[in-house]
Amino acid sequence: GASIWGTEGPEVKSRQPDRKSPRSLDQEALLAGLLVGP
Repeated sequence: GASIWGTEGPEVKSRQPDRKSPRSLDQEALLAGLLVGP
């Protein structure tokens, strides 16, 4: 597709799990903890 968010939407979404590695989830958890506070 010409637009990544257009016709290639499903393709990009299929790649998301690959990027959502345990490290990424850990970083998100740490960031969430910092935002929420101690």
